[in-house]
Amino acid sequence: MRAAGRITPSLAAAVLLAGCLEHDATCRFARVVGQSMAPALRDGDVVRWRPCATPPRRYDRVICQLDKGPQVVKRVLGFPGEHLACQAGDLTADGTRLLKSPQVLAELATVIGDATALRCKNPSGWRMAGDTWNWQAAKVTGFGELTIEPQQVTRQPHGTPVIYDDSPWLADERRRLEPVRDVGLAAVIAVSELDDDKAVLSLRCGPQAAQMVVRGSGLVALVAGRLDGQFVAAAWPLAQNMETDHLLAAWLAGTARSALPPGAPAAWQAFSPAAAAPSVFPLTLAVAGLPEADFPSDHNSSPAATLTVHRLVVWRDVHWLPPAGQRRWSVPQGQVVVLGDCPAASRDSRHWGGLPLTAIVGEVLDCSGFQR
Repeated sequence: MRAAGRITPSLAAAVLLAGCLEHDATCRFARVVGQSMAPALRDGDVVRWRPCATPPRRYDRVICQLDKGPQVVKRVLGFPGEHLACQAGDLTADGTRLLKSPQVLAELATVIGDATALRCKNPSGWRMAGDTWNWQAAKVTGFGELTIEPQQVTRQPHGTPVIYDDSPWLADERRRLEPVRDVGLAAVIAVSELDDDKAVLSLRCGPQAAQMVVRGSGLVALVAGRLDGQFVAAAWPLAQNMETDHLLAAWLAGTARSALPPGAPAAWQAFSPAAAAPSVFPLTLAVAGLPEADFPSDHNSSPAATLTVHRLVVWRDVHWLPPAGQRRWSVPQGQVVVLGDCPAASRDSRHWGGLPLTAIVGEVLDCSGFQR
């Protein structure tokens, strides 16, 4: 068991309206109060929102008008007639786990370790140069493996590594922490000189791994891990100029609120049931070079195939906490369940019950987390 501090007094993440956008009279600014929507939205952040034009969808961030109370920003999780349950940090609706998309995970997950800033274990085939990891193979079969264990990992007496659901953005936290099962890796990797060959990148979390083939030259983002009862994976190309892509530059610098690189897709490219394993560790990034072409006798003088890891992080998913004294609850007709992204610092439907659909007065448009 671990415990730390106290929860901050402001729990509701109230929003204070702060005017209208000049180019669109229906859009407004709102200032976030409290940390209940962290990590993506923090105390003092300003968001842009507008009155709802369509019914909310699951995982939408919305502005809610509490009865005789303030307006608050929350996330829609449950709909009329559904039976919700909280099981080991996962939410289920009518018995089915709610699987987050990559875009939703980018907002909800927390970065808990950065392999480009920490020493990796057993860096076979990889070399550290400045603040990047590099793998190089001279157009022949090569292999490299990095094993990552962030400092936030706690080892239990029997040796199993555990990550807890503490909230680093809360100044103090005093409660019993719970182990988080949903953990994974995300990376931005530059690929060069693989025009005629290919390399297979493998992101391994415990007994399961996702393999992704890369070739040619360019920047690629990758993510894989255990999530909501599934082992998931996705990869996507990134802008080629890191200096002009401000979102990418912020993520590489570790200043972005997003746990994943920018441009995450709307759906997972691969997913399968998560293995019933006691841990997702070890976390490993591996690469295998696979030549496909016939090379001339002097192929050793050809440019070397290179992979450069510009950033590699360990993320953990949000760990939902059930209402006091119950792990299952039903959503009445005409109501929705809304929750805060930081369960330990949020007052929401776990405390109020469902909110009438008419209490959803706006949809959040811009969640960049800027302050003014």
